[in-house]
Amino acid sequence: MPVSQNSQDISLEKLSDYFEKGQLYYRILDFQRSLETLTLVANGSRNSSHWEIYFESLTIIIRIFIEQARWDEVQAIFSYLKTLSQEKNLSLPARLQYVLGICQFYRSN
Repeated sequence: MPVSQNSQDISLEKLSDYFEKGQLYYRILDFQRSLETLTLVANGSRNSSHWEIYFESLTIIIRIFIEQARWDEVQAIFSYLKTLSQEKNLSLPARLQYVLGICQFYRSN
């Protein structure tokens, strides 16, 4: 299944498979492929309200953005997550909060 497929048509099983691929790309430092794959996963999981995989995908995406010093993208995600968590009454996972905290620390130094 190509990465460019419409993320609304992807099952949870396929999202999980793509997540594992994106995570592998991240571990071997292929950030471009990881971002492409995890963005697909994040969009698909958000559209289908699979919040656990959505937050896990964003955690890795944010870590890549931190590595690349893409602070504006991190800030945009952070702002969106605050709004989303309030609208949907979701609590952010501890790992995601930790990564966002690290980002704030690095950005302030």
